[in-house]
Amino acid sequence: MAGALRHQSRIELAKALEKLERRIAPAVLAVYFPNIADPYVLVRHTFWMFNNMEIQSADFGEHRVIDPQWMLVLSIDVRSASACFVWGYQLDPYMDLDKDTSSIVRAQLLLRDGMLVDGIKKTMSVVIRQIAKRALQTYRNPAKYHVVFKPEEDIADSGKEEMEP
Repeated sequence: MAGALRHQSRIELAKALEKLERRIAPAVLAVYFPNIADPYVLVRHTFWMFNNMEIQSADFGEHRVIDPQWMLVLSIDVRSASACFVWGYQLDPYMDLDKDTSSIVRAQLLLRDGMLVDGIKKTMSVVIRQIAKRALQTYRNPAKYHVVFKPEEDIADSGKEEMEP
């Protein structure tokens, strides 16, 4: 939403999100400010946006398309003071809806009082901590979370097949 964050706040938020992204390497974090009149359609609107978007990142002058399956989006409607999370399918094993919602509730006071950057930082840091913890648990016990990792031999063999003419 235009005017939700000032330029300096956007820079501060971008730095904070980049720092948090380093903890969950393949994932990408984003914050979305929709401009919708009805607060009850926030989740539906965010899902629609998530499924129809094409995200490009400008890294050192090159544009690359970001896979939304590794993306975590915090959607905040400033007018109705409501927020929700939407994530890609690759993050499903690491997400817990109850804990994610409670992180938004904990930061609700900051979000309502106009301290958006502090509220976003607080919300995202709690969720990133939870994802990192759950990723470690998933790596240790993949069957419990219904995750199947490829054996390293298969990964190495698939790379050789692509390299040979």
